[in-house]
Amino acid sequence: MLRPLGPKLGRNEKEQCVVRFWIVGALSVALVAAEASSQETLWEKYNGDGEKAYEQGLFVSAEKLFLAALGEAEKFGDLDIRLATTSYNLGWLYHAQTRYQE
Repeated sequence: MLRPLGPKLGRNEKEQCVVRFWIVGALSVALVAAEASSQETLWEKYNGDGEKAYEQGLFVSAEKLFLAALGEAEKFGDLDIRLATTSYNLGWLYHAQTRYQE
């Protein structure tokens, strides 16, 4: 008969192992979620500030902010709506400046 590898554990020790496993798993998920949240916050900040600068006619500042937002959006993958939104905003900025080639 096959036995699991490692020391033989009593029932209480097995329960402790299971609890530790779930705690480590929960902490891992929390860390990944916190990282994703901080990325989203940076994108929202750059994009929102870029929109404000655009509305005020501060095109140089708006471009810098939209490019920063684009860098953050690229971290989420090619199919993420933030990438499309940022590209759209940059397109309107370049259109307003008659920079059609860009």
